[in-house]
Amino acid sequence: MSDPHDHPLAAALPDLLAEIGAAPAAFAVERLPTPNPEGGARLVLRLRRPGGGLIYKCGPTDEPRWEAAQVRALRRAGRRLRGHPTAAVPELRAVDAARRAVLMTEAEGETLAVALARAAGPADRTGLLRRAGAWAAALHGAPRTGGPPARPDLGLVAQLGAWGRTPPASWAAAGAGPEAAALAAWGHARAAAWRDGPARIAEVHGDLTPRNLVMGARRVTGFDFGRKRRRSGAFDLAALIVRAAMPLGAGPGAAALDDVRAAVMAGYGGAPPELDAMIAWRLLRFGDGAGRHGARHPEMDHAVRAARALAAR
Repeated sequence: MSDPHDHPLAAALPDLLAEIGAAPAAFAVERLPTPNPEGGARLVLRLRRPGGGLIYKCGPTDEPRWEAAQVRALRRAGRRLRGHPTAAVPELRAVDAARRAVLMTEAEGETLAVALARAAGPADRTGLLRRAGAWAAALHGAPRTGGPPARPDLGLVAQLGAWGRTPPASWAAAGAGPEAAALAAWGHARAAAWRDGPARIAEVHGDLTPRNLVMGARRVTGFDFGRKRRRSGAFDLAALIVRAAMPLGAGPGAAALDDVRAAVMAGYGGAPPELDAMIAWRLLRFGDGAGRHGARHPEMDHAVRAARALAAR
C-alpha cells in the first residue's frame, strides 16, 4: 500500500497534528476502508502511538454541509454525554472546516456489527444489544413531548398508509417472496395500529447502525453521526433494530426483528409509541439502503418493489 500521507485528502493532517502539538512521525498510520462510497471521495486514517490513537477523516468532498453537520452533532453529543460512565462519543481534537478534515480520539473496541457476528450465543447477543439501547437512551435523554404531530416528522402517512390498509396476502400477488410476505405481515399489523400523536423529539444520531457503535470493555462509543438532528428517538432505534436483525447482509426475518427489538428496548428503557411503525417504514426502504452498502437481498428487493406497487394503487 502507498504511504497514506501521500493521499491528496491527507493534506490537512500535518496542520491538525501541529494544532495539538504532535508530529506525523510519532504515529503509525493505517488507511481504513470507507463503508459509504456513495458519499463521495473520503479518507479515513488510524494514527497509533503509545498512550492512545487518533482518527483522521477528510470528506466527503461533494457534501460539505453534511460533514459540517456531523461535526456539530458530535460536539452536541459530547456535551450531552460528558461524564457519562458507559456512553461516549469521540473527542474532537482539531477541525479544519475549509478542507473538511477532522482529527478525533479513537474508541477502543470493535464495532457492534463485528461483535454481533462473533457473539458466542443468544445471551451475548442480547447483552450487546442492551448496551446499544442504553447508549441511545443516554444520547436521547428525556425526549420532550408536545409540539407538532409526529406524523410530519416520521413521514408515515405517505410511506405506510397503503401498507397499513392492505392485507399481507396482497404482497404475494405483488411479487414478494415468503420472507418478504412474513415481513409484510409484521409491518402491516404495526402500521395499521399506529396512531398520530404528539412528537417525542430528541437529539438523535441520525445513522445509528451497528457499524457506527464501538463496544468497549466499559463504554459504548457512537460515531459517524448523520444529517438529522431533532427527530423522534424511534428514528434511531428503528435503524439500529433493522440493521442488527440483518445477519451477514441477509434480509431480516420477522422473528429476528422481535428478538432484537426486545433486547434493544430492554437497554433503552421503554419503546416510543411510534417505534414499530418506524421499523415498518425502515423495512419498506430496506432494499434501497442495503443495495447502497453492497448487501442487496433478493427477498427484500421483492418487498420494496411490492410495497411501492401497493402504495401506488
